[in-house]
Amino acid sequence: MLGLLPMPTLESFPILYLDLAAVRASGTADWRTDRGIATLPDILRTPIGTDLQAPGGFAAHAGFGPDQIDQVAVTETAPGPGPTALRLRDADPAALARTWIQQGYARSDVGDAKVWTRGTPEMLQLDRVDPSDPLSTQLGVSAVLSFDGPTLLMARLPATLATMKASAKLGTGAASRIDLRRMLDALDRTLGPREAVAQLLWVPQPDAAGDAGFEAATSALTAPGGATPGAAKDALTGASGIPSYPSLLLGDIRTTGQAPSGVLAMLFADCAIADRAGAVAAAKWEAAAKDANSKAAGVFGRITVAWASVSVDGGCVLLGRASGRDPARPAFADLTALYMRRDLSPLYVGAPPKP
Repeated sequence: MLGLLPMPTLESFPILYLDLAAVRASGTADWRTDRGIATLPDILRTPIGTDLQAPGGFAAHAGFGPDQIDQVAVTETAPGPGPTALRLRDADPAALARTWIQQGYARSDVGDAKVWTRGTPEMLQLDRVDPSDPLSTQLGVSAVLSFDGPTLLMARLPATLATMKASAKLGTGAASRIDLRRMLDALDRTLGPREAVAQLLWVPQPDAAGDAGFEAATSALTAPGGATPGAAKDALTGASGIPSYPSLLLGDIRTTGQAPSGVLAMLFADCAIADRAGAVAAAKWEAAAKDANSKAAGVFGRITVAWASVSVDGGCVLLGRASGRDPARPAFADLTALYMRRDLSPLYVGAPPKP
């Protein structure tokens, strides 16, 4: 599904993957954000963030039932929805087409791609927002649609949707980016037989394989015999810059009959660097949980993270398995909230990645 989204660039926004089928299979209710699970479409301002169960909601307008959505991949943009792909179960192409025609959509050709458009894409129509439009943004912009069973593609511009359709055929989408592939490989190697990935939030950074620029700042923490309090403080302060990894991956893991757990993943050049980064992250996490002046201290305090380095082809992934102490607040919900507030300071363990 991530391969259907355009390849991220330096200015890219976060990308979300949501597997509702995995959530249902785990026996966990499909909670919304205010009930403890961070279904990020709420935050990303996309139509799938509306109440899918409500009469006349997004799914009804778009021609399918909310229980037919199995997987979602979406890119955050501002304003309104970015490129979005929904994997639907038992969707009827003819029924979708009839619904879209009733909503004012028409078929058009964009290069070799056939898409559905409504009005003039990207045209702001603030005084004419149509609530029946199955993909109208807050600014009244209609989206471009395409259904290539079983996947519904949506974008704001015909050219973007054509790129998505081409990415699926050529393997050039977001999932082809090497750092993401390596982090997914590490996650796949560590999942248990009954574990399934329910959600992923991928935050791309400039494409770099990580560097060793933070080594001097963290030597006091990793030296034999430990560090003095002053040296540890200096090391933590010196290692609080921009992440030195090319991207950050946050995950929600579901196991049948058990509480959800969270995952944090970062790619480094080798496992020696990843090990040192893990030591810094663990120390800074503990310090953040005890920081009486931080509004996020309580969040860090209710999450326990076990760090491990996983060797992959062409690098090493620092993988943190996170468990929440509050059953009503899964770890992934807290991790994503920390990221959205830019409070994941324990992960800022190195120098800025080079573009």
